[in-house]
Amino acid sequence: ILLIESIALRLSCRLRRLCAIIGLCCAIGFGIVQQVQSYGNVRGQWGEYQNVAPVLSYIATQARVGEVVGSTDRTILDLVPVYSSADVYTASNAGNYLVPLNRVRAVYFFDLWLRDVTPEEVRRTFKTSLRAELSSNLYAIYYRELLGTYDAMPDTLVQENIDAYAKFFSLPIEKKLARYPLNFFVTSRDDRKTPARSQLLSRGTNVFSQNGYTVFSMR
Repeated sequence: ILLIESIALRLSCRLRRLCAIIGLCCAIGFGIVQQVQSYGNVRGQWGEYQNVAPVLSYIATQARVGEVVGSTDRTILDLVPVYSSADVYTASNAGNYLVPLNRVRAVYFFDLWLRDVTPEEVRRTFKTSLRAELSSNLYAIYYRELLGTYDAMPDTLVQENIDAYAKFFSLPIEKKLARYPLNFFVTSRDDRKTPARSQLLSRGTNVFSQNGYTVFSMR
């Protein structure tokens, strides 16, 4: 009986060790699979970040402190302030800061102009498909928190911005740029080609190009 109990005890200890080893291996394997999958989901994004590196290096060495870089590429706008002393025209986290309404309006209207959005389109879309975008870009979460949704902004305010965009659109490019001057503008291969974009770039000088990105000096 003692022999049987001794054997059972040894087997029990070995079984516990084996179970612990198997459990540990499963945990490590699960962690590896999850890590690979998470990296795989952002592989393209980080690869694109590597393509941007030469542009960021150029701006870091050529742009003076506080000079402004514009682009329609969000990667450029988000990374320029991180890797250089330059500022950007706007960025995805700009809404987290207190910014004068005239400033955010000029940025949003400039972006619409570059996208070749006409006042006629704005008269229709600000009231419908772009209403939430207008509210979010100009007034952040104010109307979402106050009334439950971004597009709950008052019709009078929508009309005010329709009229304001018509005035902005009619301005010569010199006055558009005077709202917030640009020192550099960076294009990418994915940019939408519009007459407004061509007009803007015609005022600049191609000073650097690599990996599908081109830097124009607007000085």
